Order: sequence, then structure tokens, then C-alpha cells
Amino acid sequence: MTAILAAAPPGRAGSAGGVTNLARALGQTAGPALAAFGWSAAAGGVAGFRTGVAALTCCTLAAFLALLAARGNDRPGPRAG
Repeated sequence: MTAILAAAPPGRAGSAGGVTNLARALGQTAGPALAAFGWSAAAGGVAGFRTGVAALTCCTLAAFLALLAARGNDRPGPRAG
């Protein structure tokens, strides 16, 4: 979290901290629920474990791709003048 707050523009540290805490809370809530859903959808056991891990891996990959896409939009545009 320190790196995120250090990278935030001046005056935006509160927003950066809030977004970071929101992402952490969503991950702590949705992660176990998604893993449990995958486990129960595959009738438990080893197959359920693998399904839960696959679901979490897909969710993590999607979040990483969203992060990369958002980072690309953060670059400053050409200067007028």
C-alpha cells in the first residue's frame, strides 16, 4: 500500500488509499466465495479444488489485465501549444 500511496499524485493520496482498501475488501469477500462456488460446482474433492483454483486464477488474470489497461490510460497526452 505504501508504494501505491507514494505513486499517487499530490492531493490524491486519500483517493488512492480508498481505492486500495476497496480492492482489498472485495478480494477478501469475493475470493473465498468464488473458491467455494467452484468447489461445490464440481462436487467437492480434488476436482472441486482444481475448479476453485482455476476460477480464482481466471479472476486474478482478469484483474491484472484491467490494471494494465488502466495504466495505459494514465499516460499524459501530447501538449497543446
